[in-house]
Amino acid sequence: MPRVVVVLALVAVSAATLGLQLFAQKPAAPTATGARFNACTILPREEVKKIFPWSVDPILDKDDEVQFDGGSACIYPSVHVYVGEYSAAKIEAKRKDGPLTSIAGLGDEAFIQQKGKNWVELYVKVGRRLLHIETDILGGDTLESVKPSMIALARAGIAKLR
Repeated sequence: MPRVVVVLALVAVSAATLGLQLFAQKPAAPTATGARFNACTILPREEVKKIFPWSVDPILDKDDEVQFDGGSACIYPSVHVYVGEYSAAKIEAKRKDGPLTSIAGLGDEAFIQQKGKNWVELYVKVGRRLLHIETDILGGDTLESVKPSMIALARAGIAKLR
């Protein structure tokens, strides 16, 4: 469950960074791109489950949407989906984690990256938004074996973000 730790760390860092500033500032006006997207609405469970099937105890089988940094994350048992504001700096920061492989014809630009042996992330720029999909590499899977499913899920998300 390393992605859950990453999500919680991102939320904690965002809260710590902005904590005191929030009391001093007036609420910001919505951005030109509109209200915050809910990642669970953009890629709902039934759509995700067709591409990344899972089987878990029904008590655990629920959408977990987490709001952070002006965006949203939806945590499913087999994949995590993030939607937020695009920033070239965010992509450049990811290059420090390892090589980013460009994927032509997906969104405005897209990159895939393997994190260690067991984790893959896909970053897709869609206008002013960043669609970020993460999944584990389990059993006999490889980056190349999960890549088509990640691209299929990204295409479904891109269609709703345009």
